[in-house]
Amino acid sequence: MGLVERREAPPSALFALVEHNVAARAVRALSRSREAVLEELGKLAREIEPSPTSAVVFGSFVRGAADALSDVDVVLVRPTDVDEDDEPWASSTDAWRSSARRLTGNSVQVLEIAEIEVARRLRRPTELWADAIRDGVVVFGSPLEALRAQRSA
Repeated sequence: MGLVERREAPPSALFALVEHNVAARAVRALSRSREAVLEELGKLAREIEPSPTSAVVFGSFVRGAADALSDVDVVLVRPTDVDEDDEPWASSTDAWRSSARRLTGNSVQVLEIAEIEVARRLRRPTELWADAIRDGVVVFGSPLEALRAQRSA
C-alpha cells in the first residue's frame, strides 16, 4: 500500500512512514484519537446546563493505558448553586454521559461532586482523588487545584 518506505542501513533496515500516503494520514489520525476525544468531551461539556464548574478526565484513558473494557473516568464539579437533584442538571449530565459513551465506545464513570466539597476532598485525597489530581486533564472549566482554596460547608 506504500504506507512505509524501507531503506537498508546494514545490518539493519530503516522504515519511515510515507507522509503523503492516504493510509498514512489515517494512521496519523488514529494516533491522535485520544487528544481528539478529550477535545470532543470538552465541547460536549460546554452543552451541560447549567454549566459545570469543572470537567476533568482521568485514569487509564488519560494515561494511554485504556483498552476496550476500560471505563472513561470523569469528575464533574457541580456549581455551588445547583443541587444534585436539580432536574435540568441531572438530565443534562445524563445526556452528556450518553454522548461521551457513543464518542468513546467505552462506559463512562462520572464522579459528580459539589463545588463546595472539592476542597475537603483534596485536603486528604483518597487514591481516586490523587489520581484525578495527578493525571487529570481539564476538558472544561477550572482545574481541581484551583478549587482547593474554597471552604467546604
